[in-house]
Amino acid sequence: MTRTFHGRGVSPGGAAGPAHVIPDLAASSRKAAGRPDELRSLDVAVTTSAAELERLAEGLRADGHEAEAGIMDAQVLMAADPGLLQAARDGIESGLSAQEAVQRAAAHFRAMLEGLDDPYLAARAADVQDVADRLRRHLLGEETLAIERPSILVARDLTPSQTASLDRSLIQGIATGVGSGTSHTAILARALGIPAVVGLGDQVREIADGEELALDGDRGVVILRPTEAEKRAAHAHQAEATAGRARLGAMRDLPAETTDGHRLTLAANIGSPDDLPGALQAGAEGIGLFRTEFLFAGRTEPPTEDEQVAAYSAVLREMSPRTVVIRTLDVGGDKPLPYLPMGTEMNPFLGERGVRYTLAHTDLLRTQLRALLRASRAGKPAIMLPMVSDLGEVAAVREMLDGLQPEVGGEAPLGVMVEIPGTAVLAETFARHVAFLSAGTNDLVQYGLAVDRTNEHVAHLDRPLHPGILRLLEMTAEGAHAHGKWAGVCGEMAGDLLAVPLLVGLGFDELSMTPSRIPAVKGLIRRLSLHGCRKLAEQALVRETAEEVEDLVRDAVSG
Repeated sequence: MTRTFHGRGVSPGGAAGPAHVIPDLAASSRKAAGRPDELRSLDVAVTTSAAELERLAEGLRADGHEAEAGIMDAQVLMAADPGLLQAARDGIESGLSAQEAVQRAAAHFRAMLEGLDDPYLAARAADVQDVADRLRRHLLGEETLAIERPSILVARDLTPSQTASLDRSLIQGIATGVGSGTSHTAILARALGIPAVVGLGDQVREIADGEELALDGDRGVVILRPTEAEKRAAHAHQAEATAGRARLGAMRDLPAETTDGHRLTLAANIGSPDDLPGALQAGAEGIGLFRTEFLFAGRTEPPTEDEQVAAYSAVLREMSPRTVVIRTLDVGGDKPLPYLPMGTEMNPFLGERGVRYTLAHTDLLRTQLRALLRASRAGKPAIMLPMVSDLGEVAAVREMLDGLQPEVGGEAPLGVMVEIPGTAVLAETFARHVAFLSAGTNDLVQYGLAVDRTNEHVAHLDRPLHPGILRLLEMTAEGAHAHGKWAGVCGEMAGDLLAVPLLVGLGFDELSMTPSRIPAVKGLIRRLSLHGCRKLAEQALVRETAEEVEDLVRDAVSG
């Protein structure tokens, strides 16, 4: 009997074929063989794992996927990270087996990343676990996975190195129980042209190895035991997606311009300088969100001013003369970085986060602002403040900048990330005092709808096209323009093809997204008219439900 499962499409296209079910890594372990032997085993596992990851990176580069090879390069560094290895060695010294010590060390570093209030950086926790699982397999003598016939991979989760290591000519699609559009597995799937659906939850457990599936990576649908007609439709969908990618690649250097001559800036969101090649390869016209948390994570003390200057300068030089919007440190939530003091809070996600935290720890903020001003000579930066809810916060940062500028030199315009509904409502007021506004839609949706999208019980209510969210976005764009300032979107909505026509119609000047989404968004914008998008946005704003808005946009775009 045919069953239809709904998840989240993160890589477009269609696929049909048998399921290749990947079981969870066995929870096996072994007793410690003695401290010297365990330490030697750890060293061998690290060397072997690093060599494997280097080969994966070389394979991706050979296929022209330079940016995605950087994901494996980062895992090579993780496998030999001094902090991770020292934590594992300390565990062995305390009597744990090498496998147990690696697990414990990885759990610690994973928790630090997951505690960062940024979906992109939190998703990097999966890379830490991926490296730890690879080390563990070598320590336990477990075989790596193999696929022998064209199949759709099904798993509770699929790691980036699993995605990169399997024979890609045999992977027709990917379906996982967990995951997000910002995970490295999703990024790799898009780069490799593999349709993928994530977030299927426990539904994946209903799929047995070898059962026939049809998958739609655009709509986020997986069909168990599909009809012949559904299989043919999936194959046709994939052929169309392949041809579409070729067309998009050909327009890399063309502007994101509507049919009636309205031009937008398409920028990239990056989490470290390592992401720059992918952004440039995709045709990014700037960096709309440079997350600085990577400098502060995975270490036992904050980065020095000089370390920060070097990292910011590298990105600014590479992107010059294009603008790089650099967000000040955005930490908080329930798992802060270990060296940053934070008291227990009843509701940490409504507590001391983002600019609230850095203003409460001015030494941290002052060092970062000094570094940003020093680095500004290398290119064209802009400073963006996260989690702003009060003009006093902007004034306090401005005063600090004004005090540092005569001493340090350099300059950079100051802007606000609009993540809180109250800030969106007062966008025109904020725009009088800053150079730009950029909507961080991930949190704006979370706070606007009071929905934690990681909570499986309410995740279905996470609807970015909810009319209430669209009205907050309208206020943001109109507020900025009322004072001649530019307005951008730097959350996941910027790369959502269903949201893009509305964002164009609402008047946003810049859309900043995961680099791999830029070609598809550009291709869509070049098929749209500004007049049509404005009319569509007007219609969406008077709809009553997210479902009505989604249906409206689908009909308009498909028509």
